[in-house]
Amino acid sequence: VWVFFLKRDGTVARAVEIGSSQSMKLAGFAYGGGIGRSLANLGDLDGDGSIELAIGQEPKSEIDFRDGRAVFIASVASNGEVRRAQRIQDRAQGLGQGWFGDALARIGDVYSDGVADLAIADTYDDDGGSVRGALWITFLARDGSLRRAQKVSDWNGGFTGAMSDGET
Repeated sequence: VWVFFLKRDGTVARAVEIGSSQSMKLAGFAYGGGIGRSLANLGDLDGDGSIELAIGQEPKSEIDFRDGRAVFIASVASNGEVRRAQRIQDRAQGLGQGWFGDALARIGDVYSDGVADLAIADTYDDDGGSVRGALWITFLARDGSLRRAQKVSDWNGGFTGAMSDGET
């Protein structure tokens, strides 16, 4: 993932690769981990002047699939430096089972705590049948860490719509 600083004509004045930052490494990102599949601007969660970006992994690129998939929350300063990063990981935190993080969306402040929340798609989730998909509503803390999560699928979260196998 690169952050571009643009000139007025839309060309690149400067670029910073945020995946190579020490903060991302400390959060568990490793080269070849496939970040950048999905991206959502969360705004400034903690009011420090830096924006937080939610960055998903390419589901097929997670290193040997041994650690599961993750979404990284990176606090990016105005100069492109990653000040800190958090990792929301499917297996370690009891989330997801398919393509966790293949789509991301800021959904406003659902929890009503003054912090933006994040929807995380898990396209190949199998609740209720084969490849029906799921959505994780993640409630974030000011530092971008996971406060709690609610799964919405064929079997969870109060969803009453009719889903079919392979519908994702």
